[in-house]
Amino acid sequence: YWQGKERVRPQTPIAVVDEASGSKKTQRVFNTHLRPHQLPPNARCIYVIRDALDVLASFYFHLANMAEADGGYTGTAEQFCSEFVDGTILYGKWQDHLEAWLGITNHNVNNVHILHYEDMRNDLEAEATKVARFLGIPNAKVAKVVAATVPHCTFSAMRKDRFRYTPKTVEWKLGSDGRPYDNFVRAGRIGDGKDFFEQHFSTELKDRWQRDLSASRARWENDQVDGRIIERYVNSGAKAEGMAK
Repeated sequence: YWQGKERVRPQTPIAVVDEASGSKKTQRVFNTHLRPHQLPPNARCIYVIRDALDVLASFYFHLANMAEADGGYTGTAEQFCSEFVDGTILYGKWQDHLEAWLGITNHNVNNVHILHYEDMRNDLEAEATKVARFLGIPNAKVAKVVAATVPHCTFSAMRKDRFRYTPKTVEWKLGSDGRPYDNFVRAGRIGDGKDFFEQHFSTELKDRWQRDLSASRARWENDQVDGRIIERYVNSGAKAEGMAK
């Protein structure tokens, strides 16, 4: 957000050269939390999935440090957890969002590449290679593109250059030094949400969360969400939360 006393300059659109004709064009690239029906039809999409509780913790620290005038969250962490389970926070329920993207109701689902946050943390090069191929980069250039990209996309690199990645469309709360919040690239840990879950979920809220996971599993199966995703994020998640009680 800040670099010295000035904002980081916005990046220009991505320029693409057609190798056959030599002509240049720019492609519109943006990140969003919207659902597929709210986006242009036939868009090529990369959908990143992260464990629900890790999303919960990350989203809480995001909204709790935004300026109230720009939609910053002013309730307690416990209240935020309850709203997350109920789906009354921004963007609704985590389960519903994933179903909207990966179920058969998304008519563009075959043009969606799925990335798992955990896989990127564990083997960024392999996941970047998959993205490059999905984007149509010629096979002969994939290795070079990945090698040039990966060093800038590790968590440590993003943390070091965090002002580049901190959203500039909102204001952030000021710290004791009078400068805006600068911890947007915060932790990036796998399983970070489990501690948050234990600290801020009441017994009653844990029960509601497990019941909702069970209901989500039935909905996802009915909407033909890939069974591997159901096992990874719902079945295993329900088991883990049950053990934590």
